[in-house]
Amino acid sequence: DLPVNIQGNAPFVVDLATNTLSKTYNSVSDGSSTLAFELDFGDGSFNITMPLITDVNGCTNTGTGASTIVAHKLPDIQPRAINAVGCKPLDVKLYHKNSNSNERFCIWDLGNNVRINSCDTVYTSYDESGNYNVNLTIESVEGCINSANLNGGITVHYDPVANFNSNPTKPTVNDNVVHFTSTSTGAVDFDWHFGDFDSSTVMNPTIVFRDDTVAQYPVELIAYNSFGCPDTILKYIKIDGEILVYIPNAFTPDGDGNNEGFKPVLSGVKEDLELYEFYIFNRWGELIFETNDTNVSWDGKYQGEFVKNGVYVYRVIVKSVYDAEKQSFHGGVNMIR
Repeated sequence: DLPVNIQGNAPFVVDLATNTLSKTYNSVSDGSSTLAFELDFGDGSFNITMPLITDVNGCTNTGTGASTIVAHKLPDIQPRAINAVGCKPLDVKLYHKNSNSNERFCIWDLGNNVRINSCDTVYTSYDESGNYNVNLTIESVEGCINSANLNGGITVHYDPVANFNSNPTKPTVNDNVVHFTSTSTGAVDFDWHFGDFDSSTVMNPTIVFRDDTVAQYPVELIAYNSFGCPDTILKYIKIDGEILVYIPNAFTPDGDGNNEGFKPVLSGVKEDLELYEFYIFNRWGELIFETNDTNVSWDGKYQGEFVKNGVYVYRVIVKSVYDAEKQSFHGGVNMIR
């Protein structure tokens, strides 16, 4: 600051002896105050004198005083980032290229309501998708402050949303071909895993599960968007047991070796059969045959003798470990000899 005694009518134009810069002031100093000048010289040391002051009427007066002004250099800031673009969670390394030995403090504004006070390398993670403006502010030990934004900022890509459905919704060992349909959003690539049983990379695979084993299979779908960002969903598909019953309507126990016996034909996992009852009745309702063995057929005899040709009533009761209720079947079978 240069002490200046000014008299006259404002505004005043002050010419600096060693510069072509000029400043206009709209007030008069009475000699007890100090005029402050805000000048942009660049950095370095400057000797300043103030020889001439002119008021609005053209009256001049010689200013008094001299001083040396030292202009300190602003901190040189070039914020940089490693891994500035990617999928969440995005781990980012932040640093500034030209580290200054005269830094007093550094503040990183990460653009996500997080501020970090550090002049060292900063490691951070972005857990939410979006674009983030990152700013670095540095104050030097001389009190000079400078600020700069990270070029391009931080970009965290949006994830896809993985999902799928399957048909049939309740597959069994007898209905074991399952069609899977991806209902994912924002996905372009797909990676399916069906436990240790199978895998696929098509969008909508069809899987044939085993028809001789009741099992539950984990089905995992990893869906990727065009940036390679993944989302994963895991569901379970249960292949239930099922006992199907087919009952013929006639048999011919005539000794020719064809169709000699009569019994229900069961398909499915017989080991899962909890209950099996097979009865034959004559036309008067008399029980003439029964068994609990799925391998035993009625040979057309009662008490060791063939019964007469005709229609006989059967009743079959089965229950598997997967059914809450018994299944009962009845009807007529024609015996022909």
